[in-house]
Amino acid sequence: MKKRCIYQALIALAFVFCLYAGVRGQPERQKEPSAAGRAGTEEPAQEAEAQKPVLSADAAPGQQSGASGNEHMSDTEAAREKPDASGDGGAEEPGGQKAGETAPEADEQKAAIPDLTAEFDMILGSAAREFTAGYTIDKTFLMWLAAQYGEHVIRMLADCVGAKAQDPEAWYELTGNSLHVLWLRFCQDTGFQDYRLEHVFWKEAGDPDRIVLGFAGAVNVGAGSRTMEYLRTRQGGVYDCFSGALTGELQAADILQISSEPGELAAAGETAAGERPSQNTSEEERQVARAKAVELLQVMGADVAVLADNREDRTDAPELVQVCREAGIPYTGMPDGQGEAVETVYFVINGRKIAYVTAAESLGRTAADVQEEVSGGEHPPAAGDRAQSPCGVYKLADAGRFCQLIASAAAVSDYVIATAQWGMDGAMYPDETQRSLPEAMAAAGADVIIGGHPHRLQGVGYTDGVPVLYSLGNFWFSDSTLYTALARVVISKESGLQVNYLPCIQTGFVTDLITDETEKESYFRYLAAISGDIGIDAWGNIYEKAAADYPAEQIVHDPDASVTELRGAGDRYGEPIDAAGNLKERKERITE
Repeated sequence: MKKRCIYQALIALAFVFCLYAGVRGQPERQKEPSAAGRAGTEEPAQEAEAQKPVLSADAAPGQQSGASGNEHMSDTEAAREKPDASGDGGAEEPGGQKAGETAPEADEQKAAIPDLTAEFDMILGSAAREFTAGYTIDKTFLMWLAAQYGEHVIRMLADCVGAKAQDPEAWYELTGNSLHVLWLRFCQDTGFQDYRLEHVFWKEAGDPDRIVLGFAGAVNVGAGSRTMEYLRTRQGGVYDCFSGALTGELQAADILQISSEPGELAAAGETAAGERPSQNTSEEERQVARAKAVELLQVMGADVAVLADNREDRTDAPELVQVCREAGIPYTGMPDGQGEAVETVYFVINGRKIAYVTAAESLGRTAADVQEEVSGGEHPPAAGDRAQSPCGVYKLADAGRFCQLIASAAAVSDYVIATAQWGMDGAMYPDETQRSLPEAMAAAGADVIIGGHPHRLQGVGYTDGVPVLYSLGNFWFSDSTLYTALARVVISKESGLQVNYLPCIQTGFVTDLITDETEKESYFRYLAAISGDIGIDAWGNIYEKAAADYPAEQIVHDPDASVTELRGAGDRYGEPIDAAGNLKERKERITE
């Protein structure tokens, strides 16, 4: 391993040396900085091109582009700038060159090499660990950065360090990329620490000024499931399972996470919606089902799937993994080809790096287990002793290990999305574990906590400023009429991180966006009634009451003034349902 690191470092040095040697004397390629980074730096195109310096690995002290002034000129260069003392400008030699002058090309090339030694020394010698995010910043990286974004970036970074204004956001302001993203690009170009590029996916945002993260609840795409049987018989295919308005909103999310959980198989003898039973499907039928599942995920616009579940006997795990691979969708919570759990998936978008991590709750927990989870355990397991089920799922019973995973992701990311499959089936409200664990998860570095598994839409709360979406319910899973949601987290410079709910309802294997104003009122009144200390405005934005900027005047639904008559044992119309959200009447009819 040591030899490999040394070898990669030598390759990186050689790469940078060749890069600068190859462009010496040529105009520098400079990427356009972010809007904040462009402020005060715009200039006419031709003039700007003339001022672009070219950094060289062998730059001599005191040499800089003449376009930026003569404050860094050498004595020789300054002398050439002065008129000849004799008044005749000096005798010209053949070719129009005056005596004592060097060739114009040589002068231009020499003047185009800036000296950044002092800036390099300032950054490398005085930058705080927080400013460099713990990366091994060295001269090689800084030379690469100058070549990619311009020497003015190095000078301004040095100014930040010198002024002790070491805000890590400076990297993003100057280049349009956070340091986490810059490091990935550096690794791409040089081959250094190439392991960091594993499970990293690059995305384009629909809006350069904001990132929209979407989250949907339980989706069952298992072959032989009742949802897939319904899809198989629909003439319109996927478009008969989701309304057009909802499909458009799903696809509009820059990154959409769905939770793929196992569900009830079509029971023997059942002919709901006219389809034949398929509890024992053939391999050919399973292939058809997988193809339809792939189509469904692609039409939804899914970008990452959570395959974790609290069951230990995930016999459908290989099938779900195959569906995701054929759909080109990364996943967390299930084994990869080598049998190891895919612990963390990263996305790079709008110059930010976002991590997705997942864990699930164990079955058969006791009150003592809950206390151990909350404390993280006095003696956390050794690094190699991962509390995972046979399917490779991180277990919440080892909260300490999961928080370590969150902390590791937070160290190399701008945002961490932690998804927890927890809680009790059929419960309207979070249990003790759901209320206790988020504090430790937030302290470890989670920026958003997404819950799943109860098969009911549960409320929203905040822990130390971190939003906790306790459960998004069944998105496309059961045959009763249940509220669900397309939750969105919008990240922008102006408003930071904002949670928003698009109200949805699932009825008989069809999920729709709620647009009727009266039904929307009922939905948000229900969501507020089952939530914590939050407020909801007319557009479905969620705010923490304890926040200093809580917009009280915009709040339409407040938990203190909202009540609901709905209970977990019944659907939207009061029909009895089981823990997974299916109508009990149908089950009774089948068993008779």
